[in-house]
Amino acid sequence: MSELQQDVQLHGYYGGVRLVKATIRCFADYCQRNGIQHHNRNFSIRYQSNIPRAVGMAGSSGIIIATLRALMQFYEVEIPLEVQPSLALSVEAGELRINGGLQDRVVQVYEGLVFMDFAKERTQILDGMEAGRYERIDLSLLPNIYMAFSHEAGEPTEVTHAPLRARYDEGDQKIHAAMKRFAENNRRSQSCAACERASEISSTG
Repeated sequence: MSELQQDVQLHGYYGGVRLVKATIRCFADYCQRNGIQHHNRNFSIRYQSNIPRAVGMAGSSGIIIATLRALMQFYEVEIPLEVQPSLALSVEAGELRINGGLQDRVVQVYEGLVFMDFAKERTQILDGMEAGRYERIDLSLLPNIYMAFSHEAGEPTEVTHAPLRARYDEGDQKIHAAMKRFAENNRRSQSCAACERASEISSTG
């Protein structure tokens, strides 16, 4: 009973079910917008996840990506790889009004280590959706990386993302400066990986 109380506190009364339903809705809308015909057979869908909850490991988008892949396979619909992260983001940001970005979705779609460039001049419109430039990088080029998290300190993602997004939209100079620095670190790390200078990646901060 205590686990149910905690689950409702973190995810409300809908939990992952709303993510699945919203993904199906957005997939159907995508097919209609792009004139994609598919069969009309019935299906049932259920999910199970081992991603730790509320610790910033993209558990929600993981459910969405998994549902999207299942729908693509069941309906035999091909969605360009570059479009899938944007479609997944539209489920949360557009359909469910949950703040988030493309980064988690890109990694989950491409898998492994991915360089992402979201600069406006390099983005493109595909199937009616804005997509960045994504490039897979050999994961073996990275030095050893460790990840730690705490269930006790966990909280819903919107608690952190919502105020940050609001501050960015309001032109907060600290937030804009931080985002610019992250982008520069990203480019330097990509350059180090491309030149097989993995040992320099950890010092790009």
